[in-house]
Amino acid sequence: MREMKVIAWNRTKKEMSGWVELGFFDGQLARIDTMRGKAADTTLLQCIGLVDKDGRDCYLDYLVSLNGATWQVAWDDKCACVTLKRVAGEHMMKEIPAHNIPKSKIVGNIHENPELIDAATN
Repeated sequence: MREMKVIAWNRTKKEMSGWVELGFFDGQLARIDTMRGKAADTTLLQCIGLVDKDGRDCYLDYLVSLNGATWQVAWDDKCACVTLKRVAGEHMMKEIPAHNIPKSKIVGNIHENPELIDAATN
């Protein structure tokens, strides 16, 4: 079984926690604890199992730089897969496959670095 790695963004305190304890009851997520205390206002970011060109683990909602553009690591419900969605910069594609992550560099995430997202691109 693959280890599930998650980090937590606390929407109230505007901070990331690398330590997360999840509690399940009857197959449903019942509790989220972080080093910052109980976090009802928490967004979980799941590790997708790929690393960038510097060997850093990549999580959903991370922003990566590749081919002169900034891309958000996102889940696509239509194809049931992780993709890269262009959020800033010029590139002929709006979306590219996640297998490009090992060629990219992590530059932030959508929660801590919203300034990296170009509103005109979306």
